Amino acid sequence: MQPFKAALLSSPEKELWQQWGTSDASRPSPSPSPGLISSNRNGVEAEHSDMSLAREVLPGRTYLITRRCTQRQLLMRPDEETNNAYVYCLAVAAKRFRIEVIFTIALSNHHHTGIRDPYGNYPEFLGLFHKLFAKCQNVLHGRWENFWAAEQVSVVRLVGKEDVLSKMIYALSNPAKDHLVEKSTDWPGISSLPALLHGKELSAHRPKHFFRADGQMP
Repeated sequence: MQPFKAALLSSPEKELWQQWGTSDASRPSPSPSPGLISSNRNGVEAEHSDMSLAREVLPGRTYLITRRCTQRQLLMRPDEETNNAYVYCLAVAAKRFRIEVIFTIALSNHHHTGIRDPYGNYPEFLGLFHKLFAKCQNVLHGRWENFWAAEQVSVVRLVGKEDVLSKMIYALSNPAKDHLVEKSTDWPGISSLPALLHGKELSAHRPKHFFRADGQMP
């Protein structure tokens, strides 16, 4: 079976900026939908106290995604099957919804992933990625309960190039910063740092413990 490859940018100083063009910070926001939200001097508020505002989804934006395992359990602790499943599920979701993965790192109980969303598909991308990976890991560990924490996924919009580089450094330096390893390049889990530094690709095969051998997945 041919490995399924996840395309990642290879140089934060060169290719990353070329993917961007100009910042969309000056792009006007759409007007609120009548009857759903109202505006006052303190900003926009929900009309009903039990109703939270939906996130704005516009094409061409860039985000830092963070999600943690339930109760901060070490359900993503690095091993060969976990590393492979993470890259595979991320690549499948990114390809299906045409998401550009800028960087990613899978730690033992959470992940940080930087993406560019050219077509406004990031909610669907996150839904598929997190669902597939959670199912793979639950089968791997013989679990039946929820894999991810119940709180909303953290989605932080990155407006400018400096924001992207700052969050990339923050995410990819996590293993060393948290004293898990001496150098971040020593982290045994999935990290796009080698891809960014040396132009290496992240590749994966279909996880045999979850997907059918004769299935239609790549």
